[in-house]
Amino acid sequence: MAEPVALQPPFPIRRLLPASLWDSTATPSTLPDGPADLYTMDNFTSEIRLLIPPGQLYRIVAPSLHEAVTLFLEKIKTSVQTDNFTDILADKGHFQVDQSFGPGVENEVYLQAWQYLTNTRQTEFVQDMQPGFTSIQCLAIADNDCTISMKVFGALAGLLLVRTQYPHSLMPTFLKFIIARGDLHALTRSFVRDWFPSIEQQVTEWLQTGPTGDIQGFQDYFISYHNYPAAVYRTRTSAIHQKLAVGMLYTLAVAQGPPDHSDLQAFMQGFDLPCPGFSFIETIRSFTGGSDAFLAQAATSWITDPASLEDHMYIVPGNSNQKSEMQDLLGGQLFSCQDLICGFLHRRGKPSPTLFDALASTFDSQVDSSDEVLAEPGYRARMLVWSATGSPLLQRGGNPIELRMATDTSASYELNQNHRLAMIQQGTVAFATCTPALYYPYSYIHQLATDIRAGQSQHDTFNDAFDFWFLVQLINGVGKLSRM
Repeated sequence: MAEPVALQPPFPIRRLLPASLWDSTATPSTLPDGPADLYTMDNFTSEIRLLIPPGQLYRIVAPSLHEAVTLFLEKIKTSVQTDNFTDILADKGHFQVDQSFGPGVENEVYLQAWQYLTNTRQTEFVQDMQPGFTSIQCLAIADNDCTISMKVFGALAGLLLVRTQYPHSLMPTFLKFIIARGDLHALTRSFVRDWFPSIEQQVTEWLQTGPTGDIQGFQDYFISYHNYPAAVYRTRTSAIHQKLAVGMLYTLAVAQGPPDHSDLQAFMQGFDLPCPGFSFIETIRSFTGGSDAFLAQAATSWITDPASLEDHMYIVPGNSNQKSEMQDLLGGQLFSCQDLICGFLHRRGKPSPTLFDALASTFDSQVDSSDEVLAEPGYRARMLVWSATGSPLLQRGGNPIELRMATDTSASYELNQNHRLAMIQQGTVAFATCTPALYYPYSYIHQLATDIRAGQSQHDTFNDAFDFWFLVQLINGVGKLSRM
């Protein structure tokens, strides 16, 4: 392996980086992964629980979600200061907001804690990198409080991954660098190409240009990242050309602060989730297929299309009478709950746009209902998962979401009969985030079809009517913690 050398200005690295990149002689200075095939994504969370010493119960109980998030972040801060995440990793938490408790509340607290740090306090923790992706923000001046805060941020990212939920929208290349404990050789050409082909192409073009080639085409890069014109390096040795390639990969794929920056080191320390006999980074490196496979599979927790949800939901079939009644109302068209839900998930865009726009201002502020986002293939599936579980991120190894069509006598939909009939009349979808389950009323769907057939609907087709109603119910279900 080539000897590491200090990268020269304009890239202000104080710690050593490799002298060359992606050549045949370079090998990682640390093993990229640990013992293979110990964990899979389906057993990852449960296997980690077995590695952790018995912890003590801690309670996150608050009258509001905001206060619960504050308490949880304080718990993480205490774990950071004591270098001991045993209680959290041992799943000893009781999460309760007002009268609601259970896994759905816990999911919501985790989600809101992450969104608080990455959105509300964005300038303190994250920096935009590639489109749709971020890295950590390396502040020019960092004191002890900043260091602790960044450890908390790193720990929360790690805790989400323990739950097999990807910490959106951190760059996989940044996380790979963290998991490799700062070894840039872990960012292989193929790994970078899989996630960010434009970065791989730019670095490859630089390497192919060579020390004597014209680099004016890289002017935007040098101005944007180093505040120097490319002409500064018009004359350069082969060694300097390689060093600049290393710097290019690091600044584009990892971070814009040096690898020994206190914020980056703090993130790595928090991310490792230390407790007696346990290292989260080493656990990831022992994942089946290595850390590359772990990050690829964890990233699927962010739903990009309806197919992502197929293995995580169970649609309970309706009874024969319901199928027959709906078929008659739909003019002989075959009806099934499976087709009803899957058809909804696969259709895109804004249902009944004028009616939808009239309600958009009433939606929870954390829900993006813009035309661009509504057109995404995975939007409706994300809303379903979010309303039913408390988080838009899929969690592997848990129970699938059960979708059941409720009758007028379904106590699981609502125990109180008077309340139940009122909910059905209003077309209310009921959520049980502890199960998780979603109950949608048959009588209301029957009425939607009846109105379409009689020409008394505001919608053009039954699919339009169902999509509008169901999507609005899912969006309105986000963040509602009055369920258990």
